[in-house]
Amino acid sequence: MITCPACNEKLDQPEISCPHCSYIFTTGPWVVIRKSYPPEDRIIESLIRSFNVPVRLIHESIAPVAGITIGPLAEVKIAVPQVFASYVLDLLSAPHPKE
Repeated sequence: MITCPACNEKLDQPEISCPHCSYIFTTGPWVVIRKSYPPEDRIIESLIRSFNVPVRLIHESIAPVAGITIGPLAEVKIAVPQVFASYVLDLLSAPHPKE
């Protein structure tokens, strides 16, 4: 559950803006929730987006250009708006369903 920082209304589903007060969540502060490496960063990004949460991947400027995929220069920071941080951390720590 997410709480709008502008009107304090509880939201069951993540949305880009609050349906009660129209506060746009992406204008608030963003926080890094995890550090990762390729290709795991793209998998995590896809998972977060599938729950309708905006996400940013922050790369070292040289890594994608030079094709660096290992070591400290390949590290990718995964950031989400602060209001979604605990929601996303709960998603990422949830147990995987067994088939």
